[in-house]
Amino acid sequence: MSLAVGGGNQINPADLSIEQLSTLRKQHEDEINELQVQLQSLNSAKAKFINSKNCVDEMSKSKDGDNILVPLNSSLYVPGTVHESEKVIIELGTGYYVEKTVSEAKDTLDRKLQLVQKSIEQIEQVGINKSKTLELLTNILQYKISMS
Repeated sequence: MSLAVGGGNQINPADLSIEQLSTLRKQHEDEINELQVQLQSLNSAKAKFINSKNCVDEMSKSKDGDNILVPLNSSLYVPGTVHESEKVIIELGTGYYVEKTVSEAKDTLDRKLQLVQKSIEQIEQVGINKSKTLELLTNILQYKISMS
């Protein structure tokens, strides 16, 4: 079995010294930890998009003149009145907002959810591969330590 390292070079982990294996193992552990941080961030974004979509669904049930509570963040709401119930304002990202119809807003949020879900799946697959490689490196390292 060979591993791809920086620049696409292939190495056989059995040919590495104990110190080199330890370094490579630590590098894989760090990469797995970083992937977990990225997954947490993506899952948080996914939850926010789902919450936004639920808010848009609720807004679509409102009529002009209805009194509502408008969320400013996850724990702060202010009273408001619905005007033009067929339109909503959504965030596109990095502080940019746009007015859209309810249908357009749902479509936009669905696309964002699909993008985030695709990224989650890709990172999970990379994590699975890194975990298998880490297990292999650990086994080889343990074997070499027991033989020395």
